Amino acid sequence: MIRILTLSFLFLISLPVFAQDNSGLFGFFSWISSLGEDLYNAAAVDAPSAIQRFYATAIEWFAVIWINAQIEAVKFAWGVAKVILEDLAFGSTLNALMSSLPNDVQAFLGVIRFADCVEILVGAHVTRFVMGII
Repeated sequence: MIRILTLSFLFLISLPVFAQDNSGLFGFFSWISSLGEDLYNAAAVDAPSAIQRFYATAIEWFAVIWINAQIEAVKFAWGVAKVILEDLAFGSTLNALMSSLPNDVQAFLGVIRFADCVEILVGAHVTRFVMGII
């Protein structure tokens, strides 16, 4: 039984040797050496590089999903802020307050579009407020 196992082991070892250009014992050790180098490169170079690429890809996808979620959250908060400002009638209240000013001040504020600037700033602050609640 031991002879059969020994002969079969030697036969299996000699198969890669026959496949090599260099025959004999030197070819076998050359094959073992190249196999060891390949295994070392796979374990020490390729595997960490593949893990780094996997994590980089996963973080990249997470960042893209996170940014898209933030964009959608801002769109939603802006819609809520518009509804809040419409319910408070902010634009009409601002126009009513500006109509009580003297005509030359009204004309100057109309030229620099002061009312539009104030509405944009208040809308941004209300949107930020809604984002804080969400």
